[in-house]
Amino acid sequence: MCFDVLKDIATRVINHGIDLVNTPVSKVMTWNPIFVLSDTLSVEALQKMVAGEVTRLPVIENGEVIGLVCILDCLRDADKITGRKAAKLMATNWDALARYC
Repeated sequence: MCFDVLKDIATRVINHGIDLVNTPVSKVMTWNPIFVLSDTLSVEALQKMVAGEVTRLPVIENGEVIGLVCILDCLRDADKITGRKAAKLMATNWDALARYC
């Protein structure tokens, strides 16, 4: 499964009429999410996001979640490394992506 908070809320809570106030998070969370390790290259994280159709991944170090990486983080990193403007290629969707990161 994937890690995408907005998708989880929309598909597991709103679409099924679940009571947000009285429902424990364990009933709507993503089990066994896709993740990356803290030493994963940003391009690999980006590939996982594309394959999993998600915009964020939890970052794991020593068995614990230490943060989240967003698709925009990876695109910005790609720009720095390659000297290309990967973000500009995404310009038509940039604002939409930014809302989810």
